[in-house]
Amino acid sequence: MQVGYPVSALSLDPQRGVWSLSPDFDPGTMLWHLVQGEDGAELRDALGCTVTRGTASADLPQLLCSLDGRVLRLERIDIDGLPSLFVTSEPLVPGADYAVLPQPSTAGRAAGPAEIARLPALGPGTMIATADGPQPIDWLRPGDMILTRDNGLKPLLWLGHHVMPLRAPTSSRPLRIAAAAFGPTHPEHETIASPGLGILLAGAELKFWFTEGEMFGRLAEICTAPHAEGRQSLYTLLFEAPEIVLANGIWVGSVQFDAAYAALLPAELRANLRPHLDAAHVHPARSWLERWEVEMFCRARNARRRVIAA
Repeated sequence: MQVGYPVSALSLDPQRGVWSLSPDFDPGTMLWHLVQGEDGAELRDALGCTVTRGTASADLPQLLCSLDGRVLRLERIDIDGLPSLFVTSEPLVPGADYAVLPQPSTAGRAAGPAEIARLPALGPGTMIATADGPQPIDWLRPGDMILTRDNGLKPLLWLGHHVMPLRAPTSSRPLRIAAAAFGPTHPEHETIASPGLGILLAGAELKFWFTEGEMFGRLAEICTAPHAEGRQSLYTLLFEAPEIVLANGIWVGSVQFDAAYAALLPAELRANLRPHLDAAHVHPARSWLERWEVEMFCRARNARRRVIAA
């Protein structure tokens, strides 16, 4: 659940370039709540009454600066295309001015279909476990605290957005994984993901063969699924080190930063991150199985038993 401000409570002065919250706004009694469910989002007012329901999407965030120099993030949430709620990274002070900061460039080199297929990418609406509960991956922003398997809550450094073209080769297209394809609630909902997404596998066989109880297998080598047709948006998660995150109820790998992924980042971000990430991303969060090893592992397991990590 997200808490925010009705759109009527905030105003922008375009001449001065500042946002302000209405001076008479009472955060104790006037905040609205956005609840994400299986059938979409529901916006509730301060009394708990439903304001609207529909498909929620987040506009690109703005960075604001308070009078005391603190930087915070402002996002507008639209429901069925209509502005419905403002969400901030920290509470606003009624009547205070918040200056709009220049936005950093978000343009990096666009990944081609084959590159996207190799990335650990997930489709919009994939629910990622965070400090605030499950959130759609396309709602995440740098700085959000994401639940990881090994290191608890870790801040997201970068949310990569990649577009699979309408006429991309079938071999590169994302896969449409049905709910419960890997067992009850795994995944919890239909999931669109790249063929190269790392799925965390677990089993005594892995420990016996490779002395590792958990290893990654590539999605396309673990299951057979239909391809997602048409133009598709996909998202990748970058952390200070490779992590394993919970996506629609299954554990999957995040980006392992390398020269190829660095080329997709804006130049200024790339320059800032590389000195810190190169050493931390030398090794993946888990070792990878080759295709024949995945096949051997899956054959060794009873088809009715879970092969992915719980």
